[in-house]
Amino acid sequence: MESLIFYLSPVAGFVFMLTMIMFLTRLAAGRKSDRKITMILVSSFTVMLAMIVYVMGK
Repeated sequence: MESLIFYLSPVAGFVFMLTMIMFLTRLAAGRKSDRKITMILVSSFTVMLAMIVYVMGK
């Protein structure tokens, strides 16, 4: 399981940062964020949090 987390953590981090940039750019432009962008942001954050909790629990 640790090897899976090791390989997936950069992907989850990249997706999180990319969607965070998209989210903040839309907010800075004065527009509301799309629901799809918000859900991807929340789900990637949840995956990263779950990986951290799993690793810290070991």
